[in-house]
Amino acid sequence: MELKGIDYFPFSINFFEDNKIALLEAEFGSDGVVVILKLLSRIYRGGYYCHWEDDDCLLFARKAMDGMAAETVRAIVAKAVERGLFDRESFERHAILTSVEIQEQFFTVAARRKRVLSNGMDYLLIDLSKYKSVRVKEFPQPKAEMDAKSSDLPEQSKGKAKKGKKSKEHSLAPLDSGECGREQWVVWKEELLADEDWRASAVRQAGQGVGFNDLLPGKIDEFCDFLVSTGEKKSAGTKNNFVRRFHYWLSYHGVKEAAGGPGTKTSRMSKFEEMNRVGDKSLEKAKRILAGQCC
Repeated sequence: MELKGIDYFPFSINFFEDNKIALLEAEFGSDGVVVILKLLSRIYRGGYYCHWEDDDCLLFARKAMDGMAAETVRAIVAKAVERGLFDRESFERHAILTSVEIQEQFFTVAARRKRVLSNGMDYLLIDLSKYKSVRVKEFPQPKAEMDAKSSDLPEQSKGKAKKGKKSKEHSLAPLDSGECGREQWVVWKEELLADEDWRASAVRQAGQGVGFNDLLPGKIDEFCDFLVSTGEKKSAGTKNNFVRRFHYWLSYHGVKEAAGGPGTKTSRMSKFEEMNRVGDKSLEKAKRILAGQCC
């Protein structure tokens, strides 16, 4: 039997007891859980991973989540990556959602068939040697998509392809080579800063008030320095990837200082910490009242 992806996946009775899921539910309500479940269904339907870029997020929010704000979906996925529900390196480098657990589940179910159609073997995190009964066959791409990819390849690569050599590169070729990148990043920076909707979205994501809008130019410069210093320039070779990587960087590296000015630290308190702070203030107030009554 040969099917694309798998038609079911095991659901653990401890799913909702997992701290990673519980924290998502505490932060985003039931929406956080529903997003993860629907993403898992999407992943297994095609294989062991799914692509996840801005357009994927927008379409998922509109179709799968009945018009939920894309910013909310993006925030849920970012937290899921941070907490290990999806593999961080796969997300940052390849813009895909997968994990060791997802891949193990997929190939465990697939092993019950003689052959399974999957979405390629380029992003494996596990050793397939223990799944000896599985023979993976990539499902064919539509001709239009194959032609589009072929047109994006440099002439030298096209020549090699004609000789029968397969190219493993599935993304667009970098816009520049070697030490390039910054010149193109400056162009994208200007385009983003001129887009009022994008700026508003970035300010909302930062969660530090409208004053953060004035910090955006400097934050983009910091992000570009981050790409260079970490050797991740190639991961921002297209505008979509540049924007995606910036939003991810902004969530985990770019909001260490508050919009009120340099040197002002910001840290989001957990619900428990907020309750403790409120309790401390109430206790202090009660002490003052009692002291006044005793005098």
